[in-house]
Amino acid sequence: MEIISILPLFPETVGVYNISTDNKKILRLLNKLKWTKRNSGLGDSLDHEAYSGPTFDFLTQHRSLKKRIEECITIYIQATLKQDTAYRITTSWATKVGPGGYARIHYHCNSWLSGVYYPDGHKSFRIRFHNPKKQQWLDTPREYTINNSSTWAVPIEANTVVIFPSLLSHELLTNESNKTRYSIAFNVFPTGYIGGKDSDSSVQL
Repeated sequence: MEIISILPLFPETVGVYNISTDNKKILRLLNKLKWTKRNSGLGDSLDHEAYSGPTFDFLTQHRSLKKRIEECITIYIQATLKQDTAYRITTSWATKVGPGGYARIHYHCNSWLSGVYYPDGHKSFRIRFHNPKKQQWLDTPREYTINNSSTWAVPIEANTVVIFPSLLSHELLTNESNKTRYSIAFNVFPTGYIGGKDSDSSVQL
């Protein structure tokens, strides 16, 4: 028998990039922010030791970092998706998760692409994605791969940017280190003329 090909059809594509920026400066900046604890007192099933920053336009205020992230978004759209879609970052916000903390499974509404920038890394700083098809396996695989997994965790190093479809469910796994996990999350929406040439299937954004 000859295997002609194995096709990972219709993937939910996640891009992982490393950018060149002064992460120590960014960490000092994040450490000085005013933080609000999320879901305080609402139960262990929600976020734990997770905090949000004071604004939803963080990258607008930090243009150098925004430029580095936009380079990753452009590569994701043009080189990976093979599209020429114009876009803009609609929202961006700082987050932090303390030791022992985590963020529940969620996805981002009203958005096309989403992403996270991590200024620092650790072996437990992982973001885990969930298979939207919710496949059920009859047996445990001998080895987990992108072809047979229902979840996939991405390890995080310093200056990592992760970009993914906004409706792809994800969670921040437990911070098992003794340091705070900081990140900058963002959402992306297409701009300009979108769709076909007839008025029934196109829109100006």
